[in-house]
Amino acid sequence: MLKIIIFVILIIIKNSNENYYEPTCNEVESKSVDLQLRRHLFCDYDPTIRPILSARSTVNVNVHFIPKSVDFDDISSNMDFHTWLILEWDDIHLHWNPDDFAGTGFHHVRSDEIWMPDFTVFNSGDFSIDQSYIPVTDCILSATGSIQCAIARVFTAHCPTDFSDWPYDIHNCTLHFGSWLFYGDDIIYQFDENAIWMHEFVQSNEWNVKISKLTKASETYTTSVDSMVSLSVEIQRRSTKGVLIYVTSAIVLSILTSLALCFDFKSTERLTLISTNFICHIFCIFDLHWYLPSKNSTGSPKILIFYEASLIITAFTFIFTSFMRKINALTAPTPQWIVSTVSFMYNCPIGQYLKIKSLCKKEANTSNDTDNQTEQSENNNILWIECVNLLELLAFVSVMMTYVIFLGLLTPATQHSIIEHYVS
Repeated sequence: MLKIIIFVILIIIKNSNENYYEPTCNEVESKSVDLQLRRHLFCDYDPTIRPILSARSTVNVNVHFIPKSVDFDDISSNMDFHTWLILEWDDIHLHWNPDDFAGTGFHHVRSDEIWMPDFTVFNSGDFSIDQSYIPVTDCILSATGSIQCAIARVFTAHCPTDFSDWPYDIHNCTLHFGSWLFYGDDIIYQFDENAIWMHEFVQSNEWNVKISKLTKASETYTTSVDSMVSLSVEIQRRSTKGVLIYVTSAIVLSILTSLALCFDFKSTERLTLISTNFICHIFCIFDLHWYLPSKNSTGSPKILIFYEASLIITAFTFIFTSFMRKINALTAPTPQWIVSTVSFMYNCPIGQYLKIKSLCKKEANTSNDTDNQTEQSENNNILWIECVNLLELLAFVSVMMTYVIFLGLLTPATQHSIIEHYVS
């Protein structure tokens, strides 16, 4: 009886082993073609392994950009480059014969299912963001093993800034791309002449952007070399607002300062105009200090220096006017050196050209007349008036020449070439 029981158990075990079947994932089952292809491709696939057969092999990755927009923060000097990044490479582990799968030549895969090259911007402007992160996206896999992925990315880079010519300032930013994990012997990023497609690019309301072609770059370490790609972006401010508000105001205020010297120094209108002009200068300087970027700049804005210099000139005209009023009220005898200087200036060719009539000749005819004190006092007053008139003329000419020099040196000027975005 025991032998019969053992015999039955052995028969049951044998039948169960014969009926047990564990198919491998590469075997084609009676399922859909896509499922058959997916099992064939990803049976023994590891997305963390670089797609090579030899350790010395190099993966060539083609790079294309479809820029969408560029945002530039002139306070932090950071540029946000919004773009579609298209990467193409061959994965030798992912290929098949289309005839074995009903003629299927392409297959859609997700980027987290396959090996992806890391594409990092090295000169990052925000280290709180992982610049090597590749968001999950859909990729197209061909039967030959060629993979193409379109990735929506925002690359943030730090740019050197110079606001000397504000509001016509131009900033040149260069983004350095490469692999953070692999050297140039492992991955080579390459591109062609049409690597940048600008047909979807949208210019911003504040900046004119010009994107140049890609260039190759490399960085040498002790034993290896990094394969890098450089992209240059030129950013120019749209200067309409700055010109209308600040540049035009600077020119108007300088004209008013010069015009104030044309009024009679004894008039109330002159002091009122100078005082109002001085206050307007202060308001403009305060507003510019709040509006202009103050961080990470390599140069002081010329327009701000112009306002500060013009403020000093305006203060000089106020002090000069008060001084002229004081001189005009003098009745003391005029020193001989003042008489000689005024006579020389009025009788020189420049004075004659300006058709200035000298009253100093009367001083010679009346200097020996010591009997008439009233007439002597009047002559002294006339000489002081002559001195005031001469100083007024010199002040006006000096202020005008100073403003002409400042307008030539400190007024920001735009570039002669009009910036247009790059068209591939």
